[in-house]
Amino acid sequence: TFTRTTFNEPPFLYVTRDSNESIAEWTNLITLTSKDRLSVGGLFNRIEGVELFTVTSPATVTAEGKRLGGAIYAQIDHQLLNNVKLIAGFQTNKIGSIPLDTVPRGGVVWAPSSWASVKALYSQAFRAPSLDENLLNNPGLGGNPNLNPEKVATFDLGVYFQGSRTQAGVHY
Repeated sequence: TFTRTTFNEPPFLYVTRDSNESIAEWTNLITLTSKDRLSVGGLFNRIEGVELFTVTSPATVTAEGKRLGGAIYAQIDHQLLNNVKLIAGFQTNKIGSIPLDTVPRGGVVWAPSSWASVKALYSQAFRAPSLDENLLNNPGLGGNPNLNPEKVATFDLGVYFQGSRTQAGVHY
């Protein structure tokens, strides 16, 4: 994918921005055995942008940068019993000068009947700071070049019901 974003809005007359991001991703689903399925993949991304403060003439560059990044990931689903599936996986990220980082995921899906199932999933996610969060140097706003990436951990518990014409789920 390729995304280009520009910013030039009346409430912010003195700030313009032009940025773009390219992402290439590949995922492969592999059936290892009748009980095991592996998902593996990787992605590469490139982000680049410039922000200008246009009160001055010529305009002042308040943020400018580019960053390469990539990730590899894998997840295995194992059918432990006819009605119990186990899930385990990871994602390893490398973005710019930020150290390599790996986050896990794991879970279990239990289907006590053909019309109901319960899922419990634990996972972590990783988010690198944006270029503005690191580099911005605008009057009244400043980035922090030492800003660390964020990690969040989640636990998702869900109950699903499926009839012949209707399905519903509740999550916590």
